[in-house]
Amino acid sequence: MSELITQMVVLSHLDESARVLNLAQTDITKIVEDAGGSWKGDGQVRGLTIDGIIKQGVTCKTDAASVKQVVFILMDNANKYCDEGGTVRVDLQPRGRKGAVITVENSYARAERFDPEKVFERFYRMDAERSQKAGHGIGLSLARETAENLGGSLEAYTLSEPPTIGFRFTL
Repeated sequence: MSELITQMVVLSHLDESARVLNLAQTDITKIVEDAGGSWKGDGQVRGLTIDGIIKQGVTCKTDAASVKQVVFILMDNANKYCDEGGTVRVDLQPRGRKGAVITVENSYARAERFDPEKVFERFYRMDAERSQKAGHGIGLSLARETAENLGGSLEAYTLSEPPTIGFRFTL
């Protein structure tokens, strides 16, 4: 319950005005590696494979806490909704000299039912399976608003072969 309250407070601040950012040169590689490492144990319990290509030395001037929040939400979502025995993929690539692109994908057999825009609506739960998972349906909304507050973007997409849902976070 406290997590829900915290997320609602952050969302209300984002609604009122842009959150004050603490901009500094930030090691994006470390944030992504830390996020992947923290979820690896949970994923292994469910028989998930966690892989990807994380480019070393990716840095940019941004708010580290906000980037970490978005990446952790995306990893949490991928681990929750990945098919049993499926794959979570995390990629990090530089975007020019000053930015980064973080992609988080997970296998999801019913990817054709996934609506890439609706998942960002507050309290949206796609189907009965997603409603039974832990969470409140505001994490992805919070992640998108945080990404936009950073001057970046967060988009969702699907792939049909193999059935996959993914999120692209651009800084």
